[in-house]
Amino acid sequence: MKKINYFKTIIILTAFFSLNSFADEKEDLDRYRFEYKTIMSKEHISPTDQLKASDLKEKIQLIEKNNPSLKEDDRSIIDRLAETKESKIVTSSSPANTNDINYRENVGISDNLTHFTNDKKNRFNINQKDLSNDQALACGVILCLSSVTRPSECTSYLKKFFSIKVITRGIFNWTKTLTARKSFLAMCPVDNDDQNLNNLVNDIIPNQKTDCTADELNNLQDKKGDSIRTIAKLPDYCEALANHAYSDIKLPTYHCDGTYYSNKDWRRGYSAIIIRGKNPKKEYDAWKSQGNKGHMEKINFGYGYFKHYPITKKCWKDEN
Repeated sequence: MKKINYFKTIIILTAFFSLNSFADEKEDLDRYRFEYKTIMSKEHISPTDQLKASDLKEKIQLIEKNNPSLKEDDRSIIDRLAETKESKIVTSSSPANTNDINYRENVGISDNLTHFTNDKKNRFNINQKDLSNDQALACGVILCLSSVTRPSECTSYLKKFFSIKVITRGIFNWTKTLTARKSFLAMCPVDNDDQNLNNLVNDIIPNQKTDCTADELNNLQDKKGDSIRTIAKLPDYCEALANHAYSDIKLPTYHCDGTYYSNKDWRRGYSAIIIRGKNPKKEYDAWKSQGNKGHMEKINFGYGYFKHYPITKKCWKDEN
């Protein structure tokens, strides 16, 4: 009798949790559908929203596949919305309306790209007339990243480009960021028949994780176990850009010895080397008298004397 009651309890609990799980999935599905409909009903859909819609689409399709009874009508919501709304998706990743005059002034957009030489624009077959603001911004990024001489406007162009990042569930998603950057660059009306140019716009520039300047490279660290240093080797994406037929940039050069430092030394900005020998205090006093830095600390039953050697973190220097 007890055995029968036990199995009845198991069956009831299983049914209860199954119903709860079904209810949870239906609640999630309703929320995903609402968010998807909201995005797809927009007149213009940015790459960020487009990527979000793609994520929602996968979630909706997965739930509908596992629970066919939750499908709307005889076709999924995805099929129906795609037919009527997909044509509205445009490749614009601007965080604001780029037709707005305040936004244009903030990023320094120039419709005609007048701050670039005609030689550079002609090489890429960019027609500088009648460019929209988004097109001018995308073209500006391409010209800036491939040019050895950069006008001041490049600062705003590149800030915009490198701000294009896609975060998925709180984690930076490089694959989707790459897609969003390609969509953004595709707005520049370059010569699509030029394979070298297509390679630059579709492969080389989107893969630039940072600008390949000394300032940016000096912000990149290389870790080895518990040790750290400024990167000592040029990133592959920098070399790819520099070696491209349509790029005339000059890469920075490395001027450090490649030493790794402990995390503690790196944070405080110097290495502390203990002085050994018969009279460490005398050597320590002489070291300090020359204007160098150091410190002393209690060690066991005596004192240890340390010389401070500054760590050079700015190892990369731009070529003049």
